[in-house]
Amino acid sequence: MERSSVGWYSVEGKRRQFLITSAYPLPPFSVFSYEGDINRLHSMAIIITKDTLADINLSEKEFLIDIVCYLYDKKRLSMGKARKLAGLNLIDFQKELAKREVNIRYSDTDLDTDLKNLGIELS
Repeated sequence: MERSSVGWYSVEGKRRQFLITSAYPLPPFSVFSYEGDINRLHSMAIIITKDTLADINLSEKEFLIDIVCYLYDKKRLSMGKARKLAGLNLIDFQKELAKREVNIRYSDTDLDTDLKNLGIELS
C-alpha cells in the first residue's frame, strides 16, 4: 500500500521535519527525497531499519559519522560542513577521522596561514 506521511524527529535537540513516501512494510534500506516547502530547501531522508543497523553493528550516530567521514575523504564536504553535519565539534570530528584512518586535508596555504598567525617566519 502506497502511503505518505510528514513527521518530526530530533537530532541533538534540534527539531527536523521529514516526509516518508513508501510502500509498507519498509525494506531494510530505503531512500526517499522530498522537494517541498520545508524551509524551501531540498531534503532527503535515508531510512534504515533498526534491525539493519543492529545487523551491521552500528548506531544511528555512528552511521551518520561514517557517511560524513566518507564524504569528507572524497572531498565532497569541507571540514567545517562535515563536522556540523555530524553534529560534532572540531576536535571530536578529527578524532572520528583518525579512527577511520582518514587524513585531514592541510594545504601549504593552511600552513602559511598558521605560521603567520603564530608569528613564525621561515627564511
